[in-house]
Amino acid sequence: MNGIDPYRNAWNLMKQMVDEYSKEKKYLTNREIKYIIRTCERGIDVYTAFNPDFKKD
Repeated sequence: MNGIDPYRNAWNLMKQMVDEYSKEKKYLTNREIKYIIRTCERGIDVYTAFNPDFKKD
């Protein structure tokens, strides 16, 4: 593996998205949370599709 951890990257993306979505309000809606999770899951799926030798430790 080349040192890239898609799970860590997805976690960091989630934190950035939560920060961005919650700048003007104190809470996130259920819809916004589900969108953030789906977006990050798709990123992991894309990474693993392009890197078939990737195996979760």
